[in-house]
Amino acid sequence: MAGGTVPVEDTSPAVAAQGSIQADVVAATGDGGLVVDLTENASGRDRLKVRFAVSIDGTVGFDPKNAGSVSGEELALARWLARGFYLEHPTEPGASWTIDQSGNGITGTEHYRVTGNASHRVTLDYALEQKIAGAQAYGETREGSLVYDTALVVPVRAAYQGETRREAFGASEATYVSVTLTLRTDSFAKPP
Repeated sequence: MAGGTVPVEDTSPAVAAQGSIQADVVAATGDGGLVVDLTENASGRDRLKVRFAVSIDGTVGFDPKNAGSVSGEELALARWLARGFYLEHPTEPGASWTIDQSGNGITGTEHYRVTGNASHRVTLDYALEQKIAGAQAYGETREGSLVYDTALVVPVRAAYQGETRREAFGASEATYVSVTLTLRTDSFAKPP
């Protein structure tokens, strides 16, 4: 994918936003990685362009000074843009796998299960669990679905509901989100 636009919808009782995430692939590296610039424009929450390094296994890196400009939706999208995201995973309905990116005191797993497959488009159930223990505990869960184009190596549609819980200094905060991402354009896709 050389570049594309993905609309974003983030809703909760207090906030509702619709907009887009622009993904511009700057480079494909020899080790299977990507360099991607992501920019989010949504009503009430525009974010600056951030350059991501996406390894073949979906590990995502960016300059820590840009952490405030990176949304959870952008992180999920960057992982799904990894050139090795699907790689050799099975496409038969019922097949499943887990991606475990736990380390450095953080537990992080993503679970995928194939629910459908037609014309290079695989439909998956998706669940994420992340936890950080300690005085400033953090936990995040997501459940939803993902449609992935195995020929173009790009997510076509994702929808999930999530919950984030933070605890600090005896106080706790919970945030609930519902997100829908839909690929609008892809410069590598051939016109019908």
